[in-house]
Amino acid sequence: NGDGSVNSADAVATYSIITGGSAAAAQYVAPGTEVAAGTIAPEDNTVAILSVSVGDTDDLTRIPITISLTNSLEMTAAEVHLKTPVGNDTFVQELNEDDELAYVYDKGSRWKSTHYTFMHAGTIYESDAFYISIVSSTNANFRDTEGPLVTVYFDGSSLADGEYEVEMLRAMTVTSDVTTYQTADATAKFTISGGKATDVNSIDAEKAAKANSIITLDGTKVSETVKGQIYVVDGEKVKF
Repeated sequence: NGDGSVNSADAVATYSIITGGSAAAAQYVAPGTEVAAGTIAPEDNTVAILSVSVGDTDDLTRIPITISLTNSLEMTAAEVHLKTPVGNDTFVQELNEDDELAYVYDKGSRWKSTHYTFMHAGTIYESDAFYISIVSSTNANFRDTEGPLVTVYFDGSSLADGEYEVEMLRAMTVTSDVTTYQTADATAKFTISGGKATDVNSIDAEKAAKANSIITLDGTKVSETVKGQIYVVDGEKVKF
């Protein structure tokens, strides 16, 4: 699309051109810098938010990382970069049906038949991370408006007991007309203990469910929480 970066927006732009549309400028813009036309910066994006979570498991050689999307506008593509405490070369690979080594992933129910993925571990597209791109060959939009897009797995068996985090960087979604919606960088915390990995958010959620008092930081008591917000639960700060 001529913005100097190679990412999912280029794939969408190519399909748009083939089908008679245009390739609007769509590039990643770091917080605090001037935003190009066709790009919605993280602080202005309220309609297409990507999130990351680590699943609970007792198999430390296959710790799941799930990327989810909540969107009120239709999106055709998504892209994220992931960093784990053990590096990029620990994402699980297996021989596929073509007898080729490929990354193991579970696609969410939101994919349509024309969606496919590209994954790469290492320095690519301006980021030393594990790269995931999900895009449609026909500009088809994801099904529904909320839920997981993809789950990948990494080998964390070398980690000692303790608390760790997975980073989600340079995350973005793209519409069929090549408008890019950036999501702010985020982390998913998890613990390793007794041969099990446990998502810290799930611990906090269970704690909140049992709590007698959930209030906002300004002291307002609430009965329901909002994802991404910080609350005081029985005297302790908890982020949902």
